[in-house]
Amino acid sequence: MTSLINAWANFVIAKRAIVIGVSLLLLLLAFFTGGSIPFDNSTERYFIAGDPTLLEYDQLLEVFGDNEYLIVGLEAAPHISNIFNTESLDALHRLSAFLDITPLIIGTPWRVLVELIMCR
Repeated sequence: MTSLINAWANFVIAKRAIVIGVSLLLLLLAFFTGGSIPFDNSTERYFIAGDPTLLEYDQLLEVFGDNEYLIVGLEAAPHISNIFNTESLDALHRLSAFLDITPLIIGTPWRVLVELIMCR
């Protein structure tokens, strides 16, 4: 195996202009023909039709409209035993209202959950 590696290294060094030329030619060929290679990274591609997980994913898209989320976590202060108190839920409601007017965030369906918890 060592003799093969040495022979290859000697060839590349001796014929470096040819190796560089062929490499550039292949690079240009790949650059101009690579755009036609299809790329599909959709979630559906990774599941068979009728897969229960895919059906759940489709339901998630129906409810939320997209698969990109902003998750906000709140932690109770050390002296508070339950985060579901009026003060914390009011803060969450204010945060929800702020996110509703933020231009880059489209729709906040979780706001319904906040209002349900707060019984508003």
